[in-house]
Amino acid sequence: MRKLLIACLIVLTMGCAPTHVEPQNVAETAMNESNISYANIPDVEKAIELSDLAIHRFRSQSWDKLRDLFNAETKKYFSDDAMLEVWKKDFSPSGAFEKIVYRLPIVQNNALRIQSLVKFEKNYIQFTVSSAADGQLDGIYELPIKLDAIKTCPEDCTAEALQIFDMFRARKWSEFTAMSDERLVNKVGAAQLDEMRNDTEKLGRFISAANIMPGEKPRTIVYSTVFEKGTLTLSYEFTEEAKLISFYYKYKLSKSEPKVTNEPECKPDLYAPTSSENWEEKAVTVAGNPEMPNKGLLTLPKNTEMPPVVILVHGSGCNDMNEELLSNHPFMDIAHGLADRGIAVLRYNKRCFEYADKIGTDLTGAVEPHILDDLDAAIAMMQKDERVDGSKIYVLGHSLGGYLLPYIASKHPELAGGIVMAGSLRGLEDGLYAQLQDALNEAKAVMVNEDTIKEQEDKLNAEYQALKTISSDTPDDKLFMNIPAKFWKSVRTTQGAQHIANVKQPLLVLQGEKDVQVYPQYEYAAWEEAAKSQSNIECHLIPNVNHLFMTSKADGPERSNYIKEYATPAHIVPEVFDVIADFIKRK
Repeated sequence: MRKLLIACLIVLTMGCAPTHVEPQNVAETAMNESNISYANIPDVEKAIELSDLAIHRFRSQSWDKLRDLFNAETKKYFSDDAMLEVWKKDFSPSGAFEKIVYRLPIVQNNALRIQSLVKFEKNYIQFTVSSAADGQLDGIYELPIKLDAIKTCPEDCTAEALQIFDMFRARKWSEFTAMSDERLVNKVGAAQLDEMRNDTEKLGRFISAANIMPGEKPRTIVYSTVFEKGTLTLSYEFTEEAKLISFYYKYKLSKSEPKVTNEPECKPDLYAPTSSENWEEKAVTVAGNPEMPNKGLLTLPKNTEMPPVVILVHGSGCNDMNEELLSNHPFMDIAHGLADRGIAVLRYNKRCFEYADKIGTDLTGAVEPHILDDLDAAIAMMQKDERVDGSKIYVLGHSLGGYLLPYIASKHPELAGGIVMAGSLRGLEDGLYAQLQDALNEAKAVMVNEDTIKEQEDKLNAEYQALKTISSDTPDDKLFMNIPAKFWKSVRTTQGAQHIANVKQPLLVLQGEKDVQVYPQYEYAAWEEAAKSQSNIECHLIPNVNHLFMTSKADGPERSNYIKEYATPAHIVPEVFDVIADFIKRK
């Protein structure tokens, strides 16, 4: 796959996650492929060496030497002008280079990616350098992170945990001993050190990070990794002052190659029911296919008998019940925010998330098995659940879910109403086309090879026009904007504009003013136009929020600046819950 310099060219379809990863949450980038051959994965130590070299050559503006590290396909994107423009924008304002805080090796999409957090005088820059199977580099991305916007600093728990694991990975036992003597409250003795050395040798070659996450105890971090012959998990415990108390490890040898997966060992605990003074959660199961039940949570307001209930429908991607994106959990926010206002909420894992090992994570087929079948089951379940008012069921769709809402409402006249969050009436190809156009325009702004950009523009325009004439005779596997025709055929039959006139229930449409995935000037304008002829449509534009309906401080024309904000932990603004609650209680 062609890779352009810098994360400014990240292109998202509605609801998808960006390609960069926040240092505190690597579960999003752990590899999804379960049958990859480890023989094709480049050597980790060599990849780290090349990654460090690329970072140092970039910061020192050694452009010719940097290009020497990359394969022929990638080299042509690294013109002096393009790299200098990025250097001026992000490196020069960062001040003097200080050190690489940690390196995190991750296997993703058949490539080994080294993610490094680099400390400069005035901020951090997060690098991801990708190594191809031939040992050469085939991509480099960077993400500036302001000092006041990140908790992962050299003195912080997560960075220290990763530094210690780096010693395990590379078997740097002398460094580990020095660290234990200097920083550990509970020291590691010689006998323990010998045991660690022997156990890790049994595991063979290091393959990939799997995930890093909070432990069950307060102030603990659990780091899971995959080696050639098994898995290794380290648990770290810190004081309130972020001083390292102790750490523990366990390893497990596998009879066959262990799978590298983004499923944490204690994944079910991430979705355990919780409660507050206003609501409580109950574990439920949603099963459009009896052989593939999905875990879910029903959030019930306290002191409210038979409340109305809202069922949440995900955006695109293999999302969990919280619609997790980096450090943000918008569906959890919605469930708790509406329950605080007396409204029950049902959310559940998407089927391709729950059963990735069985059905894979490919979302380029029909939408029915991925979304609609389980939604049908969820509606039927809420009609029978005596804890909620089965006559007041609402469906809330975000992004792709919002796009499907008119189709869903027209097929389910029993629904009391629908809520569209960042959904479109137009075809999905229109939104994706606009996103790709903006990405190419940003490429021009950093002076990437103009001939290459022109070639991509011509190809994009041709495929966009071809999509307008797609028919049932079009081969399912023919690609349009890198997506098979099978998907385009499916979403065309569910396009909102085709079904909106048949929707009789009240619809609430919410749109973020700073959404750069579902553009307000196109998509929200289409909803406002529909509302002129249909009194059941109510539209609200929420100021200064992004695609996740979280506050956006970004400004200016560069789309990437808005995308980067997804890496910052935030919550949906309360105004969204107030508008939804008012809409439901008025109906």
